[in-house]
Amino acid sequence: MTEERLGSSSVRLRRRGWWALVACLIGGVCLGRELTIVDSLTALMSGPVDSNAHQLIIWWVRLPQILAALLAGGVLSISGAAMQQLLRNELADPYLVGVASGGGLGAALALTLGLVDTLGLWALPLSSFLGALCASLWIELSTRYREAQDIHYSPHSSHLVLSGVALNLFLSALLTLTLSLSEERLGGVWRWLIGHIEVLTWGELSLMAIGGVICISLLLYLQRDIELMCGGEELAWTLGVNVKRVRFLTLVSVSIGVGAVVSFCGIIGFVGLLIPHFVRPRIIGESHHLFSLSLLYGAWVLGGCHLLSLFSPSPLPIGVVTGVLGGAVFLFMLTRRSSAGE
Repeated sequence: MTEERLGSSSVRLRRRGWWALVACLIGGVCLGRELTIVDSLTALMSGPVDSNAHQLIIWWVRLPQILAALLAGGVLSISGAAMQQLLRNELADPYLVGVASGGGLGAALALTLGLVDTLGLWALPLSSFLGALCASLWIELSTRYREAQDIHYSPHSSHLVLSGVALNLFLSALLTLTLSLSEERLGGVWRWLIGHIEVLTWGELSLMAIGGVICISLLLYLQRDIELMCGGEELAWTLGVNVKRVRFLTLVSVSIGVGAVVSFCGIIGFVGLLIPHFVRPRIIGESHHLFSLSLLYGAWVLGGCHLLSLFSPSPLPIGVVTGVLGGAVFLFMLTRRSSAGE
Protein backbone atom coordinates (compact mmCIF):
# COMPACT_ATOMS: atom_id res chain seq x y z
CA MET A 1 0.00 0.00 0.00
CA THR A 2 1.52 3.31 -1.10
CA GLU A 3 1.91 6.38 1.04
CA GLU A 4 -0.56 8.24 -1.19
CA ARG A 5 -3.09 5.54 -0.57
CA LEU A 6 -2.53 5.67 3.17
CA GLY A 7 -3.19 9.39 3.10
CA SER A 8 -6.42 9.18 1.10
CA SER A 9 -9.65 10.43 2.59
CA SER A 10 -11.30 7.00 2.48
CA VAL A 11 -8.50 5.41 4.51
CA ARG A 12 -8.68 8.17 7.12
CA LEU A 13 -12.43 7.76 7.31
CA ARG A 14 -12.06 4.01 7.65
CA ARG A 15 -9.56 4.32 10.50
CA ARG A 16 -11.77 6.75 12.40
CA GLY A 17 -14.79 4.56 11.77
CA TRP A 18 -13.07 1.45 13.13
CA TRP A 19 -11.95 3.29 16.26
CA ALA A 20 -15.49 4.59 16.80
CA LEU A 21 -16.90 1.10 16.21
CA VAL A 22 -14.56 -0.46 18.76
CA ALA A 23 -15.41 2.31 21.25
CA CYS A 24 -19.14 1.65 20.80
CA LEU A 25 -18.67 -2.09 21.27
CA ILE A 26 -16.66 -1.60 24.46
CA GLY A 27 -19.09 1.04 25.70
CA GLY A 28 -22.06 -1.21 25.02
CA VAL A 29 -20.52 -3.96 27.14
CA CYS A 30 -18.99 -1.90 29.95
CA LEU A 31 -21.34 1.04 30.44
CA GLY A 32 -24.60 0.78 32.35
CA ARG A 33 -26.33 1.40 35.62
CA GLU A 34 -26.04 -2.09 37.08
CA LEU A 35 -22.29 -2.83 36.96
CA THR A 36 -19.02 -0.96 37.21
CA ILE A 37 -16.54 -1.07 34.33
CA VAL A 38 -14.29 -3.45 36.26
CA ASP A 39 -17.19 -5.81 37.03
CA SER A 40 -18.24 -5.72 33.38
CA LEU A 41 -14.79 -6.56 32.06
CA THR A 42 -14.37 -9.33 34.62
CA ALA A 43 -17.71 -10.88 33.65
CA LEU A 44 -16.86 -10.59 29.96
CA MET A 45 -13.51 -12.34 30.39
CA SER A 46 -15.10 -15.07 32.53
CA GLY A 47 -17.29 -16.21 29.63
CA PRO A 48 -21.01 -17.13 29.49
CA VAL A 49 -20.67 -20.50 31.22
CA ASP A 50 -21.49 -19.66 34.85
CA SER A 51 -24.85 -18.37 36.06
CA ASN A 52 -23.29 -15.47 37.93
CA ALA A 53 -25.57 -12.40 37.79
CA HIS A 54 -22.84 -10.22 36.33
CA GLN A 55 -22.12 -12.68 33.55
CA LEU A 56 -25.81 -13.00 32.73
CA ILE A 57 -26.11 -9.24 32.34
CA ILE A 58 -23.04 -8.97 30.11
CA TRP A 59 -23.49 -12.08 27.96
CA TRP A 60 -27.29 -12.25 27.71
CA VAL A 61 -28.32 -8.57 27.84
CA ARG A 62 -25.64 -6.05 26.96
CA LEU A 63 -23.62 -7.96 24.36
CA PRO A 64 -26.61 -9.06 22.22
CA GLN A 65 -28.04 -5.53 22.46
CA ILE A 66 -24.94 -3.70 21.24
CA LEU A 67 -24.27 -6.30 18.53
CA ALA A 68 -27.86 -5.94 17.31
CA ALA A 69 -27.48 -2.14 17.20
CA LEU A 70 -24.20 -2.34 15.26
CA LEU A 71 -25.61 -4.86 12.79
CA ALA A 72 -28.85 -2.93 12.28
CA GLY A 73 -27.00 0.34 11.70
CA GLY A 74 -24.65 -1.22 9.17
CA VAL A 75 -27.44 -2.94 7.22
CA LEU A 76 -29.68 0.14 7.11
CA SER A 77 -26.81 2.39 6.02
CA ILE A 78 -25.50 0.19 3.22
CA SER A 79 -29.09 -0.36 2.08
CA GLY A 80 -29.63 3.40 1.99
CA ALA A 81 -26.44 3.90 0.00
CA ALA A 82 -27.52 1.21 -2.48
CA MET A 83 -30.99 2.74 -2.93
CA GLN A 84 -29.53 6.21 -3.48
CA GLN A 85 -27.02 4.92 -6.02
CA LEU A 86 -29.54 2.70 -7.79
CA LEU A 87 -32.20 5.41 -8.12
CA ARG A 88 -29.66 8.22 -8.49
CA ASN A 89 -31.54 10.26 -5.93
CA GLU A 90 -30.10 11.30 -2.57
CA LEU A 91 -33.54 11.15 -0.94
CA ALA A 92 -33.98 7.46 -1.71
CA ASP A 93 -33.88 5.43 1.49
CA PRO A 94 -35.54 2.18 2.66
CA TYR A 95 -37.41 4.17 5.31
CA LEU A 96 -38.70 6.96 3.06
CA VAL A 97 -39.67 4.84 0.04
CA GLY A 98 -41.66 2.31 2.07
CA VAL A 99 -39.41 -0.75 2.26
CA ALA A 100 -39.03 -0.46 6.03
CA SER A 101 -42.75 0.18 6.48
CA GLY A 102 -43.51 -2.90 4.39
CA GLY A 103 -41.24 -4.97 6.61
CA GLY A 104 -42.83 -3.50 9.73
CA LEU A 105 -46.32 -4.26 8.44
CA GLY A 106 -45.35 -7.86 7.71
CA ALA A 107 -43.89 -8.31 11.18
CA ALA A 108 -46.91 -6.65 12.82
CA LEU A 109 -49.31 -8.94 10.95
CA ALA A 110 -47.27 -11.98 12.00
CA LEU A 111 -47.62 -10.90 15.64
CA THR A 112 -51.27 -9.89 15.43
CA LEU A 113 -52.38 -13.04 13.60
CA GLY A 114 -50.42 -15.26 15.97
CA LEU A 115 -48.18 -16.70 13.24
CA VAL A 116 -45.14 -16.53 15.54
CA ASP A 117 -46.94 -18.60 18.18
CA THR A 118 -48.15 -21.11 15.58
CA LEU A 119 -45.19 -21.46 13.22
CA GLY A 120 -42.27 -20.47 15.44
CA LEU A 121 -39.79 -17.61 15.66
CA TRP A 122 -38.68 -17.91 12.02
CA ALA A 123 -42.13 -16.67 10.92
CA LEU A 124 -41.26 -13.18 12.18
CA PRO A 125 -38.26 -12.41 9.89
CA LEU A 126 -39.94 -14.28 7.03
CA SER A 127 -43.09 -12.15 7.29
CA SER A 128 -41.01 -9.00 7.59
CA PHE A 129 -38.94 -9.96 4.54
CA LEU A 130 -42.06 -10.66 2.49
CA GLY A 131 -43.52 -7.28 3.47
CA ALA A 132 -40.31 -5.47 2.54
CA LEU A 133 -40.05 -7.49 -0.68
CA CYS A 134 -43.59 -6.55 -1.71
CA ALA A 135 -42.72 -2.86 -1.25
CA SER A 136 -39.50 -3.32 -3.25
CA LEU A 137 -41.30 -5.18 -6.02
CA TRP A 138 -43.81 -2.36 -6.22
CA ILE A 139 -40.91 0.02 -6.85
CA GLU A 140 -39.51 -2.31 -9.52
CA LEU A 141 -42.88 -2.83 -11.23
CA SER A 142 -43.59 0.89 -11.11
CA THR A 143 -40.25 1.54 -12.78
CA ARG A 144 -40.86 -1.02 -15.52
CA TYR A 145 -44.37 0.30 -16.14
CA ARG A 146 -43.09 3.84 -16.53
CA GLU A 147 -40.33 2.64 -18.83
CA ALA A 148 -42.89 0.87 -21.00
CA GLN A 149 -45.06 3.98 -21.15
CA ASP A 150 -42.24 6.47 -21.74
CA ILE A 151 -38.98 5.52 -23.43
CA HIS A 152 -37.34 8.67 -22.06
CA TYR A 153 -38.18 7.79 -18.45
CA SER A 154 -35.25 7.05 -16.12
CA PRO A 155 -35.55 5.61 -12.59
CA HIS A 156 -33.73 8.52 -10.97
CA SER A 157 -36.80 10.63 -11.72
CA SER A 158 -38.31 12.37 -8.72
CA HIS A 159 -41.58 10.66 -9.66
CA LEU A 160 -40.28 7.33 -8.38
CA VAL A 161 -39.16 8.77 -5.04
CA LEU A 162 -42.47 10.59 -4.60
CA SER A 163 -44.28 7.35 -5.41
CA GLY A 164 -42.17 5.62 -2.76
CA VAL A 165 -43.07 8.29 -0.21
CA ALA A 166 -46.76 7.79 -1.04
CA LEU A 167 -46.29 4.04 -0.62
CA ASN A 168 -44.62 4.66 2.75
CA LEU A 169 -47.59 6.74 3.93
CA PHE A 170 -50.04 4.09 2.75
CA LEU A 171 -48.18 1.24 4.46
CA SER A 172 -47.80 3.32 7.62
CA ALA A 173 -51.57 3.83 7.63
CA LEU A 174 -52.08 0.07 7.31
CA LEU A 175 -49.62 -0.45 10.14
CA THR A 176 -51.57 1.99 12.31
CA LEU A 177 -54.77 0.13 11.43
CA THR A 178 -53.13 -3.14 12.47
CA LEU A 179 -52.11 -1.49 15.72
CA SER A 180 -55.66 -0.33 16.43
CA LEU A 181 -57.04 -3.83 15.82
CA SER A 182 -54.39 -5.73 17.75
CA GLU A 183 -56.04 -5.30 21.17
CA GLU A 184 -54.12 -7.49 23.64
CA ARG A 185 -51.09 -7.59 21.33
CA LEU A 186 -50.92 -3.80 21.34
CA GLY A 187 -47.53 -3.57 23.06
CA GLY A 188 -45.89 -6.01 20.67
CA VAL A 189 -47.11 -4.21 17.54
CA TRP A 190 -46.33 -0.76 18.96
CA ARG A 191 -42.66 -1.76 18.96
CA TRP A 192 -42.62 -1.80 15.15
CA LEU A 193 -43.79 1.79 14.97
CA ILE A 194 -41.07 3.31 17.15
CA GLY A 195 -38.04 1.01 16.80
CA HIS A 196 -36.43 -0.54 19.84
CA ILE A 197 -33.21 -2.48 20.46
CA GLU A 198 -34.65 -4.84 23.05
CA VAL A 199 -32.97 -7.79 24.74
CA LEU A 200 -32.50 -10.38 22.00
CA THR A 201 -31.60 -13.99 22.55
CA TRP A 202 -28.58 -15.32 20.71
CA GLY A 203 -30.97 -17.31 18.50
CA GLU A 204 -32.86 -14.16 17.47
CA LEU A 205 -29.60 -12.31 16.90
CA SER A 206 -28.39 -15.20 14.72
CA LEU A 207 -31.50 -15.00 12.52
CA MET A 208 -31.03 -11.26 12.19
CA ALA A 209 -27.33 -11.74 11.40
CA ILE A 210 -28.08 -14.27 8.64
CA GLY A 211 -30.32 -11.79 6.84
CA GLY A 212 -27.85 -8.96 7.44
CA VAL A 213 -24.86 -10.90 6.12
CA ILE A 214 -26.76 -11.97 2.99
CA CYS A 215 -27.78 -8.36 2.33
CA ILE A 216 -24.29 -6.94 2.90
CA SER A 217 -22.57 -9.63 0.82
CA LEU A 218 -24.91 -9.20 -2.15
CA LEU A 219 -24.69 -5.41 -2.12
CA LEU A 220 -20.89 -5.43 -1.94
CA TYR A 221 -20.88 -7.93 -4.82
CA LEU A 222 -23.20 -5.68 -6.88
CA GLN A 223 -21.46 -2.44 -5.94
CA ARG A 224 -19.44 -2.07 -9.16
CA ASP A 225 -22.48 -2.62 -11.39
CA ILE A 226 -24.60 -0.22 -9.33
CA GLU A 227 -21.86 2.40 -9.57
CA LEU A 228 -21.73 2.00 -13.36
CA MET A 229 -25.50 2.52 -13.51
CA CYS A 230 -25.03 5.92 -11.85
CA GLY A 231 -23.55 7.14 -15.13
CA GLY A 232 -26.70 6.19 -16.99
CA GLU A 233 -28.35 2.91 -17.86
CA GLU A 234 -27.34 3.18 -21.52
CA LEU A 235 -23.68 3.45 -20.55
CA ALA A 236 -24.06 0.55 -18.12
CA TRP A 237 -25.59 -1.61 -20.88
CA THR A 238 -22.64 -0.87 -23.19
CA LEU A 239 -20.25 -1.93 -20.40
CA GLY A 240 -21.99 -5.29 -20.04
CA VAL A 241 -24.24 -4.61 -17.04
CA ASN A 242 -27.57 -6.37 -16.99
CA VAL A 243 -29.49 -3.39 -15.66
CA LYS A 244 -32.79 -5.11 -14.87
CA ARG A 245 -31.02 -8.00 -13.13
CA VAL A 246 -28.88 -5.69 -11.02
CA ARG A 247 -31.86 -3.54 -10.09
CA PHE A 248 -33.94 -6.57 -9.11
CA LEU A 249 -31.13 -8.19 -7.08
CA THR A 250 -30.42 -4.91 -5.31
CA LEU A 251 -34.05 -4.50 -4.26
CA VAL A 252 -34.18 -8.14 -3.09
CA SER A 253 -30.94 -7.66 -1.12
CA VAL A 254 -32.28 -4.52 0.54
CA SER A 255 -35.53 -6.35 1.34
CA ILE A 256 -33.65 -9.21 3.02
CA GLY A 257 -31.52 -6.88 5.15
CA VAL A 258 -34.24 -4.40 6.07
CA GLY A 259 -36.70 -7.22 6.73
CA ALA A 260 -34.25 -8.89 9.09
CA VAL A 261 -33.62 -5.64 10.97
CA VAL A 262 -37.26 -4.57 11.17
CA SER A 263 -38.41 -8.00 12.35
CA PHE A 264 -36.33 -7.73 15.53
CA CYS A 265 -35.60 -4.00 15.97
CA GLY A 266 -38.66 -2.31 14.52
CA ILE A 267 -38.71 0.64 12.10
CA ILE A 268 -35.63 2.84 12.55
CA GLY A 269 -35.54 5.94 10.38
CA PHE A 270 -32.94 8.39 9.06
CA VAL A 271 -29.90 6.10 9.40
CA GLY A 272 -30.01 4.91 5.79
CA LEU A 273 -30.62 8.45 4.59
CA LEU A 274 -28.04 10.45 6.53
CA ILE A 275 -24.98 8.20 6.72
CA PRO A 276 -24.41 8.08 2.92
CA HIS A 277 -24.99 11.86 2.88
CA PHE A 278 -22.17 12.24 5.42
CA VAL A 279 -19.76 9.86 3.69
CA ARG A 280 -20.28 10.79 0.03
CA PRO A 281 -18.80 14.35 0.02
CA ARG A 282 -15.69 13.10 1.83
CA ILE A 283 -14.74 10.46 -0.75
CA ILE A 284 -15.02 12.43 -3.99
CA GLY A 285 -13.27 10.41 -6.66
CA GLU A 286 -13.38 7.26 -4.51
CA SER A 287 -17.05 6.35 -4.78
CA HIS A 288 -16.19 2.64 -4.81
CA HIS A 289 -15.71 2.98 -1.03
CA LEU A 290 -19.22 4.36 -0.43
CA PHE A 291 -20.84 1.05 0.51
CA SER A 292 -18.12 -0.16 2.86
CA LEU A 293 -17.79 3.20 4.63
CA SER A 294 -21.57 3.58 4.93
CA LEU A 295 -21.65 0.11 6.48
CA LEU A 296 -18.93 1.03 8.98
CA TYR A 297 -20.25 4.46 9.95
CA GLY A 298 -23.87 3.33 10.11
CA ALA A 299 -22.89 0.60 12.56
CA TRP A 300 -21.16 2.85 15.08
CA VAL A 301 -23.66 5.70 14.72
CA LEU A 302 -26.61 3.47 15.61
CA GLY A 303 -24.49 1.86 18.34
CA GLY A 304 -23.87 5.35 19.74
CA CYS A 305 -27.59 6.16 19.58
CA HIS A 306 -28.26 2.95 21.51
CA LEU A 307 -25.83 3.98 24.24
CA LEU A 308 -27.37 7.44 24.34
CA SER A 309 -30.84 5.97 24.76
CA LEU A 310 -29.68 3.89 27.73
CA PHE A 311 -28.39 6.90 29.65
CA SER A 312 -31.48 9.04 29.31
CA PRO A 313 -33.45 9.58 32.55
CA SER A 314 -35.99 7.11 31.17
CA PRO A 315 -34.72 4.55 28.61
CA LEU A 316 -35.81 5.71 25.15
CA PRO A 317 -36.67 3.58 22.13
CA ILE A 318 -33.82 3.88 19.67
CA GLY A 319 -36.23 4.89 16.90
CA VAL A 320 -37.08 8.01 18.91
CA VAL A 321 -33.38 8.89 19.29
CA THR A 322 -32.62 8.45 15.58
CA GLY A 323 -35.79 10.34 14.64
CA VAL A 324 -34.99 13.37 16.81
CA LEU A 325 -31.26 13.51 16.07
CA GLY A 326 -31.64 12.52 12.42
CA GLY A 327 -34.39 15.02 11.77
CA ALA A 328 -32.43 17.82 13.42
CA VAL A 329 -29.25 16.99 11.49
CA PHE A 330 -31.11 16.73 8.21
CA LEU A 331 -32.80 20.11 8.72
CA PHE A 332 -29.42 21.63 9.60
CA MET A 333 -27.88 20.22 6.42
CA LEU A 334 -30.70 21.57 4.29
CA THR A 335 -30.44 25.00 5.93
CA ARG A 336 -26.68 25.14 5.42
CA ARG A 337 -27.00 24.15 1.76
CA SER A 338 -29.69 26.75 1.23
CA SER A 339 -27.47 29.42 2.84
CA ALA A 340 -24.60 28.36 0.57
CA GLY A 341 -26.88 28.70 -2.46
CA GLU A 342 -26.69 25.02 -3.41
